[in-house]
This record gives sequence, C-alpha cells and structure tokens, in this order.
Amino acid sequence: MMFAFVTMFLEGKVSPMRIGPLIVLFLALPAVGVRADELIFAYECDRLPHGSSTGMNIAQDCDSGCVSSIENGKLVLRWEDDGDFFNFRRFIAQNTPPPPSLWIDWRFSSNQPLDNSVGGDGSLLVVYVKVVEVLNTFGNAVLSQSGNVILRDLPFEYRTFRFESRDGQNFCFFVDGVVFECRTDTHSQLDVHGIDMRGDPQSFLPAVNKWDFMRYGTISDGELIIASDPPAGEVDTSDHPSFDRFTITFDQPGYILVDQVSVSVTGGIAPVVTKTR
Repeated sequence: MMFAFVTMFLEGKVSPMRIGPLIVLFLALPAVGVRADELIFAYECDRLPHGSSTGMNIAQDCDSGCVSSIENGKLVLRWEDDGDFFNFRRFIAQNTPPPPSLWIDWRFSSNQPLDNSVGGDGSLLVVYVKVVEVLNTFGNAVLSQSGNVILRDLPFEYRTFRFESRDGQNFCFFVDGVVFECRTDTHSQLDVHGIDMRGDPQSFLPAVNKWDFMRYGTISDGELIIASDPPAGEVDTSDHPSFDRFTITFDQPGYILVDQVSVSVTGGIAPVVTKTR
C-alpha cells in the first residue's frame, strides 16, 4: 500500500523490456474513482518532537538511559543502559467531535528481537470514539494487544503500521499494507481521542528505535483521474522515445492508493514498474 503524499499527481517509473525496435505498453486506468484519503496531520520525524511547532505532546521524555536525535531525517532513540521509555502523543480531538473516520500510518524500525516481556519495544496506542487499542512491535515481530495475533520471524527493517476505522467502532490494523487484525471495540463513547507512540527497550541492550513518520487523516473514496501523460491506451516508444515514467493527475490532492493504477504490456515481457510517492 503506497500513497501520493499531498500532491495532485503520482509518478510511476517504468523499466521496460524491448520488443524488437519498439516497446509497446498499456497504461490501465480505473474507470471509476480511486481511494484518496485526506491528510490532517503529519509528523515527518525530521526534527525532535519537542515543542508546539511539531504538534506533538510529551507524555514521557527520554529522561534516563535514553538519548534522542535526528539522523538522516529519522528520529532515533538509543538506550545503552536500562532507562525510561519514550512516549509522545498527538491529540486528535478533545471534548469536540472527532473526525468521522480515521486512518493512521506509523513507520518504525527496531533492532530488538521478540522476547517474553509484556508489551513491545515500540507500541502504537489508538484512542478513537469507541476504540482503545494497542499494537505492540519488536524489530522482528508484531503483536496485538490481546496477544492472540502475532507475526514472528520478520526481517529487521522499517515497517508501516496502519490503523483504519470508518465508524470509530470497527477497525483494522495493517502491517506493510497487509491486514494484520480486524476487530470491533465496544468501549463507552470517549471524550478525548488521540495517538500515543512509545519506544521502550525490553531485554536486549543496547537498543535502537527509529521512526520515519507518523501521519493521520480521514478515509475517503471517489477521487477521479482527470488526465495522464502519456495518455491512457497504447504507448509506442517511437512516439515517446524517452518514456520511462507516467504522470497521473487526480481531481483533488490526497493520499492515493496507487494499487488501483497499473501498467501492462500488450506483448513480450512485462516491465518493472516502481510506484513512488
């Protein structure tokens, strides 16, 4: 699951195979609208999440044992010894109506393997309408709050954790675009809605957490593709000799689910398509 971030276009790079002297490609566009979620807030982890300028709130700072820094556009948390956890919060709504729907993306990595401790060395808490749920993460595992759903033996790399709810009661978590868990929560209506992200080293030191971004917004459908360059249909490289990408224009800016846009070949070997933000 990839997205066009607050822009009106999505570029797809194509590395095609030659079919004789020409390359013939077909850009397939959906006949109906596509998913284009609205972005409300983004913390891009390009500066420490302290102070009002980031829109984040300190719930627990790195007071002991933890050092926070910005490295290559990432928020990096390091623990050489046992120490405090790191917890930052973003309030979505306080004593005011929350958004009618909600998605959240948090991109996170860790060097910590799954152990037998409670929780995780990173966690995402979502409080939204009637939903109160925690997703616990390790460098190589993901656990639901109840512990009934676990992904194990994952590679140590960045992962994007996504929360989605259209009604504040039914919700799903995704891991790198794949459904991890879907549930229904039945808490009483909440007055404060927000997101907590936590770094908390478990049994293994030194520990390193890295955050790439946190973003959230509302879920929407029906954005329309109004133009593409080259235009949809057969594309012959005699007309586009330097063709290595296409640009799609939507009727509104947003987070576009580009899995609904595809490129195929009318003959020969399919090209390699890289979808970029």
